[in-house]
Amino acid sequence: MVFLSIFACMSNKHDILLKERLQVKENAIDFLKAAVPKDILACLDLNSISLTDHTFITDDLKSLAADVVYNCQLSTSEEVYCTILIEHKSYDDPHVGFQIGSYVFGAYRKNIKNKEDLKLIIPILFCHHGEKYAYKSIASFFDQYPPILRIFIPIVDPLVFLVQDMSDESIMAIRNVAMNTMFISQKHRNHPAHLFEKLSNILESLQTKEERNSFDTIIVYVLTVFEKQIGIIDILKENIDKPINKLLMTLYDEIELKGKIEGKIEGELKNQRQTVINGFKNGLEIKMISNITQLAEEEVIKILQAEGLMK
Repeated sequence: MVFLSIFACMSNKHDILLKERLQVKENAIDFLKAAVPKDILACLDLNSISLTDHTFITDDLKSLAADVVYNCQLSTSEEVYCTILIEHKSYDDPHVGFQIGSYVFGAYRKNIKNKEDLKLIIPILFCHHGEKYAYKSIASFFDQYPPILRIFIPIVDPLVFLVQDMSDESIMAIRNVAMNTMFISQKHRNHPAHLFEKLSNILESLQTKEERNSFDTIIVYVLTVFEKQIGIIDILKENIDKPINKLLMTLYDEIELKGKIEGKIEGELKNQRQTVINGFKNGLEIKMISNITQLAEEEVIKILQAEGLMK
């Protein structure tokens, strides 16, 4: 049995999208087929993977990261355990090797603490932040030291998967809308005209409701993540009669409306919170504050406790 663990740093929408998509078994299989060299892939029976509630994230990282863990048999059917760890980077981080190393050794420490068998970890670095990228290994930071001392440098070099290195043809050949739309959007994030052409081709090929839902998700992702960078809306308005542009504009309008509603609600909640604080400081009782703000007394108390005004 093999443990496949999909790790994603939850610092931005790129990472959140990746984690959400890799929670689906079919998506995880297609991602690994694209990202893992064939000789390593041959060691795994991907058809046997099943989602589990296991986790390798330590308590101090739970607010920053999340993982999706699968069980999977080796192609040899041996009872051996290993983990595939995917670290996603949408920006150039020269020290990512140290981050991956901390995940790897953290997982080993957790295995030891829980008295579990140690699981071989295969790290994958998935990058889509630039046209060119060269991974900088941990060892490369210590070139100034004599070779005899370099035996003390930990080697935790990942497989590096660059979406920019995939041809458009190979991406479009992936018959999985969740994956090919994500790859094509991330590869051409700075080339909107080409991106919309490819997305238009995908839109025309959709056949099921599930595919359409997955496609709409990537469109929302493109609009919310890339719009300010590349002026998507200005481009859309020039070719509004195209089906892809009509869909983009419809979803964009929905996002704008949703943002306005959320902003209004956030403002109202902020005003309520300040009313609770001011009322309490001016001697009003909890019940009276509850009546004024229309908040439950328990919510009033939570706000005051968070502000350190009540124990």
